[in-house]
Amino acid sequence: MALSDIPVYHESAITKFATYGTFYSLRHNDTSISYFNFSEPPRTVNGLYTTGYNYSYPFTFEFEETFDTYFYVNWMSKYHWVSNFFIAAYLLFIYAMKRYMQDRPKYDLRSRLVVWNIVLAMFSLWGAARTVPEVIHVLNSYGFKFCVCFSGQPFLDNRVG
Repeated sequence: MALSDIPVYHESAITKFATYGTFYSLRHNDTSISYFNFSEPPRTVNGLYTTGYNYSYPFTFEFEETFDTYFYVNWMSKYHWVSNFFIAAYLLFIYAMKRYMQDRPKYDLRSRLVVWNIVLAMFSLWGAARTVPEVIHVLNSYGFKFCVCFSGQPFLDNRVG
């Protein structure tokens, strides 16, 4: 079956047709539709880790290449209540510590908070260094609408996802 034979069932920006494999259609306007096939998993091309939509990372860490994304997505789907437990525990901790510290002297945390903010900023820069080049690639290759509306297998199959 040719890509042009795949019907577009509704007006959403991205439509996945599971019965035809991993084909996606992107409606640009009433007359223009682009079709994409992201059936290729992440792979190594010329020694570079390459995602499903052909972005090649200049370097990767071993944990990025061996990370089992689907295991953790499925685990979180099955045990989503765990996050509610940690939210409740955090809120209880905040409330209890506020009451505990009510009549105690204040701690001088300025130097520790400076260190914490520097580490947090470095971690954010590292994350941006990994994410921004791939976002630019997707924007240049597929456009803004695709970049904003798309959520599918290539996102989960690559290391940024």
